[in-house]
Amino acid sequence: MTALEIRSVHSPDVEVGAWEPEESGAASFLVEVELGERGTPGADVFQAMIATPAGLTSERRCSEAPALISCRALLVLPEFSWDAVSDAIESVVAGCAASDWADSVANLQTYFHHEYEDYGQAEGRGAATRLELRGLAAVDEPWLAGHEGDAERVRFEVEMEIGEREGLSENFRATVATPLGLERSRCSEHPMLVSSRALLLMPRFSWKTLNESVASILALCAAESSDEARRKLQRYLRPGTTLRSSEGVP
Repeated sequence: MTALEIRSVHSPDVEVGAWEPEESGAASFLVEVELGERGTPGADVFQAMIATPAGLTSERRCSEAPALISCRALLVLPEFSWDAVSDAIESVVAGCAASDWADSVANLQTYFHHEYEDYGQAEGRGAATRLELRGLAAVDEPWLAGHEGDAERVRFEVEMEIGEREGLSENFRATVATPLGLERSRCSEHPMLVSSRALLLMPRFSWKTLNESVASILALCAAESSDEARRKLQRYLRPGTTLRSSEGVP
């Protein structure tokens, strides 16, 4: 097992360890974490946004899917403190350790952006594997029937069937939420966080926005091979286990 070591944490937005939010408790800033293998020289930089629900304003947008506030690399704390930031980063990094550095980096990319992400891959080059959405449904009531509910206070799990054209499909999951919907929730993997990975965060929920945003993410995951497309997709969504044939899929 690779032992991951945090070499430093800094931010281009705030002074780490000194900055404090205003009375509203609103926090939203970028952190850059230098990580390496324990006992070896060198380190790579991994980036994520640190935020509280109050800091997730509708003005912020995800570059990959502009209708969303965020679709990746966001660690949401219930309340801000530097101890909480440190605990969250340490918990996430420890949980990403794998058998070797490459697999550890793949795990880290489900929580962070990596400075060498897709290094050497020209945009659009050899994108023979393209993904399509074959099905999308809410897992939690009362959203199963397409009910909109309170569109500004939403948090529920969604399951998607995604596959290659004329190929097998696989189930993936994500948490769909609005900032107000995150206020009383907790992350099962890292209980000190409100949410961590596979979060599709939108200012106001609609099924149309969700479907369009997933389509944008799938377009970004086109790759030279099926394995590479799946690795990219796992940066945004949690993988399931069920594989299905494309036979009969319209």
